[in-house]
Amino acid sequence: MRVLFALGCVLLACELLGAWAPQPAPEPVVEIKSMAVTPDGKHLLIGLSDGTKEGHKGEKALIRMIDLDAGKEVKSFLGHKRSVTSLAVTPDGKHLVSTGWDENVWLWSVKTAKPVRQFEEKSAFPVAAVSSDGKKVVTCPASPRTKAGVALTIWNVETAKREKTLEGIRMGIRGVHFSPNGEMLVLQTQPLYPGEDFSSVKILDIKTGKTLKSFNGKDDRWNAPPVFTPDSCSLLLQKADIHADEKPAHNKHHLVLWDVKAGKETARHFIAKQNHPVDQTPQGLWMRWLFLRKDGKRAFVVDDVGGMALLDLKSGKKAWQKKLTLSKWVDEVFQVSEGKALVVSLKVAPGPQAQHPTRYGATIICSWFDLDTGKELKTKEITIKW
Repeated sequence: MRVLFALGCVLLACELLGAWAPQPAPEPVVEIKSMAVTPDGKHLLIGLSDGTKEGHKGEKALIRMIDLDAGKEVKSFLGHKRSVTSLAVTPDGKHLVSTGWDENVWLWSVKTAKPVRQFEEKSAFPVAAVSSDGKKVVTCPASPRTKAGVALTIWNVETAKREKTLEGIRMGIRGVHFSPNGEMLVLQTQPLYPGEDFSSVKILDIKTGKTLKSFNGKDDRWNAPPVFTPDSCSLLLQKADIHADEKPAHNKHHLVLWDVKAGKETARHFIAKQNHPVDQTPQGLWMRWLFLRKDGKRAFVVDDVGGMALLDLKSGKKAWQKKLTLSKWVDEVFQVSEGKALVVSLKVAPGPQAQHPTRYGATIICSWFDLDTGKELKTKEITIKW
């Protein structure tokens, strides 16, 4: 009996010592926060964070550069200490601009993966955009820190000095884009307080800071990022007419072409009746991404479950329409050249990360499509390692 008692004490002591012993740190969960593609379409840049420590002490973040032909990681950009919220590559492909929740905005050399300079103002910027000439960068925070509203800052890429600040936007910012001529900004906004517009689109004159047009979001929703025509004269938007009952069959989606100078709508084409991708039908698309072809006459649209189409803006007819079947969720879409599109989706693994299929995952699926025919050119799976 004494032997059994002694043995029990030994086992209990071992269990207690095991509980007190240092436990190995959990493996990082790869969480994809942002993406960008180089102008030549050969490399994909991904902002990663460790999903196990998001928002906590010790959170890790970095930027990976993927060679899309080889399907391999070729470079790592180290400097951010928290989630990388947005990435933008300059048109010449030489520099990368990144923003993060660590309140840093960096300009990187794509060739060396080293920081070239840091922009002087510290704030939690979720979005950034680069002008078409590559000389300016605009950054803006997700939400106002004061009642004065959001301040958009335009920076000189060469000197990293502030050129202009546009203030007084009392809404959250989902996206920002330069017009091709560099004279305007278009903002995707979202509400911060009850009673405000659901989502809206604003066109700002950079020189004067004035709002040229605000598209109301109370009765309409503007899902896809708006796109300027190559001459900067018009803006293409996706509009969803929202009815009070919110029934999908009652909600109509259109493509709207807006003449910025004349201040009027010049074209409108019906796209869909449904309100959510789950209700997608062959008659329409619920759009998340919107691109203009170089001729400004055709639009390429994609929804977040892989529905895509090419539309003629004059007639409103679809040249082709198809459904991507490789993954349930689309994470990002790029027009990598005049005639090709790259669709990036995540291969969702079983487990907790399946609750956020567009955020977590270690494998991405890259699919290239011919924009003239809709034909799938190739598909590649790429594993992202921490």
